[in-house]
Amino acid sequence: MQITELRIRKVEDEGKLRAYVTVTFDNCFVVHNV
Repeated sequence: MQITELRIRKVEDEGKLRAYVTVTFDNCFVVHNV
């Protein structure tokens, strides 16, 4: 399995969470909001 796309979305709220990440494997399997 290869990571084919990585999207990082910054969170502007105050707190510990800094960003959400969406990872795509082999252009077909997607994991959202990690």
